[in-house]
Amino acid sequence: MPIETPPSSASSDVGAIPRAEFATRHLAAADQFDGWRAHYRDTFDLTLANGRADRYDATHRSWDLGELTFTQAMMPAGVGRRWRHWQRPVRDDWIMVVAAAETRPDVGFRSLARPFEGAGHDGHILSLFLPRDAFRSEAQAFDAAPVRLPHAGMAGLIGDLMLSLDDKLAALPPGGREGVAAALRSMVAACISPSPEHLERAEGVLMYAVREKAARIVRRNLATPGLGPAMIAAALGISRSSLYRAFEPHGGVAAYIQRERLDEAYRRLSIPGQRGTISALAWELGYPDPSTFTRAFRRRFGHAPRDLVGRRTETLD
Repeated sequence: MPIETPPSSASSDVGAIPRAEFATRHLAAADQFDGWRAHYRDTFDLTLANGRADRYDATHRSWDLGELTFTQAMMPAGVGRRWRHWQRPVRDDWIMVVAAAETRPDVGFRSLARPFEGAGHDGHILSLFLPRDAFRSEAQAFDAAPVRLPHAGMAGLIGDLMLSLDDKLAALPPGGREGVAAALRSMVAACISPSPEHLERAEGVLMYAVREKAARIVRRNLATPGLGPAMIAAALGISRSSLYRAFEPHGGVAAYIQRERLDEAYRRLSIPGQRGTISALAWELGYPDPSTFTRAFRRRFGHAPRDLVGRRTETLD
């Protein structure tokens, strides 16, 4: 008996880009995977690795960015599934895919018009649908691209930008839709078909993506004494000169790291009841000694760390 799937609903969030949503929670537990499979029937054929599931609570959200479509799929993590493209596809878009749970996710890239079979068990998948009409001049390069792009260089930046969009897109005002689509379009074209023209168009967006990814690396490594341009450039898979160029409008890489460390110090010192010593805090944030930390703190905030501590009801030893 065919499963009747509930219609996709539209988001009513005021001041945000409208999104479409489909969820299986409205279906009987035994029918949830069949409903999920039916939802994707125009894109690919989907099956479970073990053949059955007692329930399959999953949600699909999509944001219309004009030329492009960004989607988020939330599925039961660890439940294996397989998919294959149709021999006579309804859609001939290209699709870029990132598994959000991975620390350094590779980027999947393939044409829905070409044969492909895959398997996975990730519970959080992000996809960017790229219509053929929007990339006619790049079609040959796109069709020849490998199906998996390592998380390095340009592909890594696109993957990280997609992860960033997953966090921020819901709050983006409708007027920002065209800007996001243009940024993604230029980055994808430069990644898959890196001509001088495409690279030039994408330069501003690439610098932004470099800063966004570098900022996440900095926040994760504030306690690492060796945190600096060499470490960040190696993690990004880019040259130090490219990293310097991205941060030049913001005072440089070292200055950015310093600000992030000091802002984190201020945040911790402002927490009521926070225990520990200023010396320990200096070490925890990668400073070689407490006096270096205190001087830097005074330059940024106009007073010593202990002055801030003195404003709290409980002080540090």
